[in-house]
Amino acid sequence: MDGATQAKCLCLVWALEKLQYSLEDAVFEVYTDRAALKSSLNMKTTNRHILRWQIDIQEYRGNMTIMYKEGKSHTNAERLRRWPLDNVKEIRLSQCCLPDLSKGNSCQKGYQTGRKTS
Repeated sequence: MDGATQAKCLCLVWALEKLQYSLEDAVFEVYTDRAALKSSLNMKTTNRHILRWQIDIQEYRGNMTIMYKEGKSHTNAERLRRWPLDNVKEIRLSQCCLPDLSKGNSCQKGYQTGRKTS
């Protein structure tokens, strides 16, 4: 299994964990632009990462169908990845509203003593 397929597999496991309560007892389809993803989740392997991921998605096997969809026609996912960023301005970290963490700051004093400061 190549690195891109492993990354897609990990993304699937992450999404299933995050959506666990919504997907409970639901029948659903997963669309991917990696044809190897479906076969890699069914193959016998000694790779510990893949074995763990196979175990993690085991409870969804009966309700989940993995469908291959060519990347060019997978526009809903590609749109998020290739969102045009022409109007985004660069913001320097120093311009953000961050608390002053110098030695005289009351936040830091409260952290050091374990007491709340006002």
